[in-house]
Amino acid sequence: GALVMSDRMPSFPWGVNESTTIVVYNNLQNLETKILYYLDHPEERYTIAKAGRELALNHHRQHHRWEDLLLGNWSDRNEYGVSYNRP
Repeated sequence: GALVMSDRMPSFPWGVNESTTIVVYNNLQNLETKILYYLDHPEERYTIAKAGRELALNHHRQHHRWEDLLLGNWSDRNEYGVSYNRP
């Protein structure tokens, strides 16, 4: 899996944590700094990429969304029907 970098969002899906499963940047200069940092730190880059991949495969695949829609607890959904409290 690849290291995922994203701009800051109001909230990320369940389990997505900054510097653990994803790298978050604030602006283009910060993005460039983080790209150069992780190019120089391949072990850390690999660790975050692996954790993000495992999270995606175990909790954020299409069949997980179908399970959420059909069987999920609708009381904890946001206005878009997304739950961020996945067990």
